[in-house]
Amino acid sequence: MDARTTAGDIDAKITDAERQVADLERQAQELALPAVSGDQAAAESLARIKVSITQIRADIDVLRNARVTVVAQHDAEVVEAAAAYRSRYLNIARGHAAELLELAR
Repeated sequence: MDARTTAGDIDAKITDAERQVADLERQAQELALPAVSGDQAAAESLARIKVSITQIRADIDVLRNARVTVVAQHDAEVVEAAAAYRSRYLNIARGHAAELLELAR
């Protein structure tokens, strides 16, 4: 089996990262009021969460770019395989046609 990364693999990573962002955003929402009310620990936690959200969103952008590349590579491989298939069977058909022409003589 091919060990290359597939679009499905990347989709799963994107989904996981989006879930992480959603969870972190919920945590940030819960910490917002305490942070602006002077709770230093809440403010520090909120800052760390915001940094994490920014990093994960950047990771999602990279994953989406990688997915575009994987899909394009797969599409090119499919086109190449189809061309090879057509070429092979065209050559077989030509061989059969030549045999039929030879028999007709």
